[in-house]
Amino acid sequence: KPKQMAGQENDIVRWIPDGKYLVTIDWGSSTTDITSMENRGGKLNLIKDSESGNMWLGARYLDRAIYEAVVRRLKDEDRRQLEVSLVDNPQEQPRLVAFCRFAKEAYFNATAPMRETGSFMVLAVRYFPIDEIFPAHCQEIMAEAVNAPLPEFDGRSWLDECRRLLEQVLKFSENRGCPPAAIYLTGGASKMDFVFEQTTALFPDARVVAGAGSFRKSSNNIRRHSARTCRGPGRRTAKRALRV
Repeated sequence: KPKQMAGQENDIVRWIPDGKYLVTIDWGSSTTDITSMENRGGKLNLIKDSESGNMWLGARYLDRAIYEAVVRRLKDEDRRQLEVSLVDNPQEQPRLVAFCRFAKEAYFNATAPMRETGSFMVLAVRYFPIDEIFPAHCQEIMAEAVNAPLPEFDGRSWLDECRRLLEQVLKFSENRGCPPAAIYLTGGASKMDFVFEQTTALFPDARVVAGAGSFRKSSNNIRRHSARTCRGPGRRTAKRALRV
């Protein structure tokens, strides 16, 4: 049973009629895991052989795509200087990709500060002004990142793999002869708007919940407590979140 749900079972089970089931999708940085539980007499029980997912579908694969999108927006001179800098110091590129991960986190959660892990080269930071480029083009960059063909997915995009995984859940529900009563989205990547939207599109009759503590809300499909944490912040908010 997912840790996030352990203390909420009494709240959650109220939304799952007896004999019906709940699907939990944990969208993590490395993998995406699916678990299904059935309400049996007021207790949620794991459905046999229901655990599945995608061991490669992690949000970390977006980091490199964001990096490449930022590089495409560099001024010609900055791009040339960055290329020269990375030839001499190739170990700095993974750190810049990590910087893109922090930008991604700031985009999907405006309250998450952008943190620096390890020392970046002064030249590399100068020629890679993500704190200026990302807030100005965050919507475009993220759209490019989720739709970019990725070698880890044989040329498919992260969004393509997201849809394929949700189709696994759809096939599972078809085999059971009924849709889930509720779908619980958790994990860092569940903050992405399109994850919620794709899920509600495929399961219009299920209660789709993103984030902990939302089962007490009354509307059928529920995002987090604030729309701001579901959608990418605007330029001003993103700029503040990206400030080091």
